[in-house]
Amino acid sequence: MRFFDSIVRNLKVACILPNLALVLLASTHAQSRLTPVVNESRTVEQEVSVGDRLVRQSASKLRQHASVSANVRHRIDLFGQKLWGSGNYRQLQAGDRLLVGMELKIQLGSQMSIYQQVSDGRYLWVRRHLPAGSELSRIDMRRVRKKLASQNQLAVGPLPLDLNSGGLPALVSQLADNFCFEDPRPASLYGVDVWAVRGNRNSPHDVDQTGGTATTDSPTPAPASRPFPDFVPRQVRLVFSRDDLFPYRLEYQSVTGQPIVIMEIFEVRINEPLNPALFAYRPPRELEIKDLTDEYLQKIARRHRDTVDR
Repeated sequence: MRFFDSIVRNLKVACILPNLALVLLASTHAQSRLTPVVNESRTVEQEVSVGDRLVRQSASKLRQHASVSANVRHRIDLFGQKLWGSGNYRQLQAGDRLLVGMELKIQLGSQMSIYQQVSDGRYLWVRRHLPAGSELSRIDMRRVRKKLASQNQLAVGPLPLDLNSGGLPALVSQLADNFCFEDPRPASLYGVDVWAVRGNRNSPHDVDQTGGTATTDSPTPAPASRPFPDFVPRQVRLVFSRDDLFPYRLEYQSVTGQPIVIMEIFEVRINEPLNPALFAYRPPRELEIKDLTDEYLQKIARRHRDTVDR
């Protein structure tokens, strides 16, 4: 029996597995309903580890490159099923804007699931193509910047790393928000000297048993005893180049340390010329576009209030 047919026998797995796998691989998408809300309970008075600083520095350095292009391969282990995939990644600095193009593919038997993220200078486009159908959303980043500037929440210039136009800088920055990192350890990756740093996830107070995400302005917090769902990574391991802190390997792990998702970035080319036309996105006519700009602005407003309150 073909692999996909065996999965279809379990309707729960057949429905959630491709989408969940793509969410874990591309967790920079701001409105994912399967990604827990960041716990921002840490204060500036608390000690920040060398590992925390290293991850922040990596995100900052990624944002400063004139260009990045690379290939990606990934392995996923969810619900007893093992999936493999590949993809590519590009980013280009265009003035104060970061253009991003990312495509990740997962083979599910005879079916292909695809995640695309494109930031073309105005919109952040996210498309998920699953065996059950496709969905397309966008965030108007020009409107986001204008709104924040009018409220004095943002100086003229790039958005903060975790609120920018996606890509690797936002992914690494999001990990810094969601995990507390230990001090780095020297390691070797394919014969190259690297730093390896492990992070432990913050409190699960906003995640329910079904994988849904509670709103941060809910008056009643989730019970402290409510655990993360099994598919939500509890730990993460990052492997960085020692010279420029480029993240060559990312490993999401379960509470027991077992890998859930492994992503490797290879054949990396930094600061080579890239054609801006590579980042132009033309949405398919047959797909309805869901605009998530208002929801994105609400998320930023909540974060701003939380920061002021602290």
